[in-house]
Amino acid sequence: MAIFNRIYVSLSNAIGKYYPPVLLVPVNFILSFPRVFAFVNQAMRGKKGILRYANEYVRAKDGDKVLDIGCGPGNALEYLPNVDYCGFDLDPTYIKVAKARYPTRGKFYCKKVSLDAIKGEGIFDLIISVGVIHHLNDDEARQLFEMAYQLLKPGGRLVTHDGCYRPGQSWLERFFLDIDRGRHVRTEAEYRKLVYPGFSSVSADIRLDLLLIPQSTIVFTCTR
Repeated sequence: MAIFNRIYVSLSNAIGKYYPPVLLVPVNFILSFPRVFAFVNQAMRGKKGILRYANEYVRAKDGDKVLDIGCGPGNALEYLPNVDYCGFDLDPTYIKVAKARYPTRGKFYCKKVSLDAIKGEGIFDLIISVGVIHHLNDDEARQLFEMAYQLLKPGGRLVTHDGCYRPGQSWLERFFLDIDRGRHVRTEAEYRKLVYPGFSSVSADIRLDLLLIPQSTIVFTCTR
C-alpha cells in the first residue's frame, strides 16, 4: 500500500509541476472560444446539476438585482428568472459574445475583480460567482469577498461555487482538481479564511452531485 501511495504522490506532484505548461496551455486556448466554453461548461454540469445549484442555492426571484462575477459568456442567464442582471468578466471575447447572446437581458462589462470593478450600478440583492475563486490568489479572493459585501443590500447574499479538496477524496476526484485551469483550488478551511469578516452569516456545503465528472465542489452562501 505504501508504494502505491508514493506513486500517487509522485503523479500528483508531476501534474502540479509539469502539466500546466504542457497540457493546460492548449486547454486554455480551446476554452478561450466562448461557445466552446459554454458547451463544455454545460456538459460538465449537466441540466440536473445546473437546476440543483440554481434551486437550492441561487434562488433568484423575479425583479432581483443580480451581479454575476466572472460571468463568462452569460451562461447564468439560462437559469435566472426575469432579473435585473449585471455581469463582468476579464475576457473581452466572453463579454462580446454575452452581449450578442443577451442584448436585452443585462449589462456586461470587461473588468477584473477589484473593489471598484462596478461603479454606478448601485447595490444588489444577489451576487453569484461560479468557478472564479479557485482562479484567484488569496489577495484577489479576499477582494472578491469584500467587494461583494460592499455591493450587497442588507440581507443580500453572495453565492460562490468552486472545486474543493476534501478528506477521503478519491484519486480521480483529486486528479480532476489537480489539472483544473485554476491554480488555487483549496480546502474548505482555506476558503473560509478568505471570507470577509463583516458577513452576518456564512455557510458552506461540499457537494458531489453538482457536476457530471467525479469532482467535489464547495458552495458558499454569505449573507450581509
